[in-house]
Amino acid sequence: MNTQPSDQSLGLLVSDVARLMRRDFDQRVGGLGLTQAQWRALAQLTRCEGCRQADLAALMEIAPITLARFIDKLEQAGLVERRRHPTDRRAVQLFCTAKGNRLVGKMRSIAAETYDRALQAVSNTDRERLIGLLARMRDNLTEPAAAAPAPTRESR
Repeated sequence: MNTQPSDQSLGLLVSDVARLMRRDFDQRVGGLGLTQAQWRALAQLTRCEGCRQADLAALMEIAPITLARFIDKLEQAGLVERRRHPTDRRAVQLFCTAKGNRLVGKMRSIAAETYDRALQAVSNTDRERLIGLLARMRDNLTEPAAAAPAPTRESR
């Protein structure tokens, strides 16, 4: 298998496509009054509603204090609410409000436009295959890695 870097390397292509899709989406969603960081936090929250702030920060790969600022603004806008955990008085859970869920619905519609642009001239069969392959790659990378063999004296 050829694993040599090239202009068409998998990592660069995936990174470029993700960056360009975020840029396209960001331009389309601009009228909703959210920054990219805020819409990302809101979108991620819908995937783990009821999670703690620290868990959402870890999912987004940002510092908890940074996320706290985003959540403060989303809460002030009436899009997110913090609730005390029912059994752990130290924990606070995050939830989308009805207003937040309506906004996420609009964001999903706008995202569909971005997906359509990115996938124009790609057949439905190829779309399904691409999504399946990317999901498998994600799963491969989130499963615990097999322990690598210890380096031998010869391989050092």
